[in-house]
Amino acid sequence: MSQHLQRAQLLFDTERYELSVQELLLAIAEEPESSVAHSLLAHSLTQLGRSNDALRSAEEGLRLDPSSPFGHYVYSVVLSALDRQTDSKRAIQEAIRLSPDRAGYQGCLGAIFLETQDPSQALAAANAGLAIEATNHLCLHVRIAALLQLGRTQTAVEVAQYALSLDPNDATTHTFLATARERLLDPLSAANHYKTALRLDPTETVAQSGLMRLQQPGAAANHLALRIHHWFSRVPPSFVNFELIVGWITIHATPRLTRSHPHTTGIVITSIAAYILLHIFLYVPLSHLRKCNTPARFPDSTDLAFTAFTLSLAAVSFGILWPAGLIASLLIDLSIVTVLAVSSTAREGESPLQSLFRINPVAVGLMVIAMILLIALHG
Repeated sequence: MSQHLQRAQLLFDTERYELSVQELLLAIAEEPESSVAHSLLAHSLTQLGRSNDALRSAEEGLRLDPSSPFGHYVYSVVLSALDRQTDSKRAIQEAIRLSPDRAGYQGCLGAIFLETQDPSQALAAANAGLAIEATNHLCLHVRIAALLQLGRTQTAVEVAQYALSLDPNDATTHTFLATARERLLDPLSAANHYKTALRLDPTETVAQSGLMRLQQPGAAANHLALRIHHWFSRVPPSFVNFELIVGWITIHATPRLTRSHPHTTGIVITSIAAYILLHIFLYVPLSHLRKCNTPARFPDSTDLAFTAFTLSLAAVSFGILWPAGLIASLLIDLSIVTVLAVSSTAREGESPLQSLFRINPVAVGLMVIAMILLIALHG
């Protein structure tokens, strides 16, 4: 390796890319057949945002040595910068085939999967890289990002803390940890990590936007809404659906109760009003968070539950005002109960209709019980 190439490598490692390019041009002038020099030049040019020039250098490096793992790796980096993710993935997979013991190549593959919105594959690639080198920062970053995308926030915090124990001055890791802390309803810790990231790297755009979000007017309301959401999201959907069904049955029983026991009218009406207010109290913060595009994972049954609850109230009113409409009211309720009961036990990625045709025993049991109670109340 020539002295120019050695100096270029050192300058690249210290992120002095302009000077690295100058040394590499001198190295190529001395040894134009050096595939490493051409590939490293492509890598440096990519860091400077000169991706088109980098592509030519990367292709020349591979022409000179088609079996170079480093050449395929750099080619992948350049293609990714040009947003050619499919070609980039193919190039890094070839680098991994030629050199399967390089953790950084697995991290690069994971980063491509993140770009193509495939966090599960990104996590698998990061784990493969960490099995080779447990302290590889790229693999750790990819693993944290994948865990955040998959909603495994607490695990992401643990990985980020481990990464910071290896390098406390890594701005990217501080940003990841701040994002995770924000999702875990810890705005003070999140703000501190965002500030640390910006102190270490003032150009960290994610940290800038995160800190602005925490400091903007209405952040306190967002935080309160997040806390309510956090509590509500821990309630199993099956329990939410069950208590909604019980609430509907209670509402249907109201006319009969008030006729046979007039002294219970006030208690029943108050209970129903409290029941409705409780769901409004839970629903409004969730709507507020959606409107603010706050990063949070919402229960899949939330929208369905409140839509069904509204329809049920309308069906009851219809049945009370028009006795002949009790049959229509019953049919509507049975449909709602069926959908909710099935959705509470649906498998991941499975629609309620698919779950119904699969004949889930728990769902069928819930439906049968609800049907018997509703028919008895309407009888």
